[in-house]
Amino acid sequence: MHRPAAIAATRSAILGILISFLIGELAGAPLTDAEQRGRLIYQEGRTSSGYPFMVKLPYSPAPLAGRAFPCAACHGADGRGGSEGGIDVPDIRWQTLTKPHDTAKRTRGPYTKRALRDALTRGLDPARNPLNPVMPRFQISLTDFDHLFAYLQRLGGNLQASGLQPSGAGHARPPPEPQ
Repeated sequence: MHRPAAIAATRSAILGILISFLIGELAGAPLTDAEQRGRLIYQEGRTSSGYPFMVKLPYSPAPLAGRAFPCAACHGADGRGGSEGGIDVPDIRWQTLTKPHDTAKRTRGPYTKRALRDALTRGLDPARNPLNPVMPRFQISLTDFDHLFAYLQRLGGNLQASGLQPSGAGHARPPPEPQ
């Protein structure tokens, strides 16, 4: 190998290692307090304040406890969605929600924080299309919504910090219980 080519190859290798390290460091940043509180809501359907939030289902005469309907129960621990009981459950990772969506079934613009709040509380997407009626309508405080929003922005981008572990095929699962 010629000397200039060897130097260029070495520089490229060092740059690649440095970029990988920096990306790994940024992606491995621990969750903030708000994100940790949002993770409780997402994964367990409970708030860290102890204040219960409720959900309303269109076919239910009374509100039900949010603990019975954590987001992860349908959308998965990693937010990728899938199929639950024959119903297509959408991917709710922030990088997916912030892209416009255009299919034969539905067209909508990208989600914003306000549009996400409308989806969770009113059952409407950014284009004001109604969401599937099985999607609960959350009766959640602004503070708890802010926590959930903070976590959703991080969901899918950092499995380690989100408390998830890879399970193959791009999906994730909750960490195992301590022995």
